[in-house]
Amino acid sequence: MRRVGYGAAPDAAAPARALRRAEERGSLWRLFVAVFCMMQVMMYQAPIYFAAPGTLTPDLRTLLLWAANVGPATNNEAAVGTPNVRCPTDHSSVVA
Repeated sequence: MRRVGYGAAPDAAAPARALRRAEERGSLWRLFVAVFCMMQVMMYQAPIYFAAPGTLTPDLRTLLLWAANVGPATNNEAAVGTPNVRCPTDHSSVVA
């Protein structure tokens, strides 16, 4: 290499590259865990959105809301009528 005009030097950036690769792996793992947890919460919410009115018993609805960590269930559907869309944040029903 010296004959063509280039000097050889040790790779000083190798530790930084290894650290960056380890950080990227850790970030990818955290992203995977977050997506998996999001899918689990959505799995518990799906029956609340897609069940026909009156088909979920109050205890099952409470269990699903508790499992999804949304909060306690309320029975607002009976007061509003037959809902087509349910809002899980305030547990109220809106007719679309």
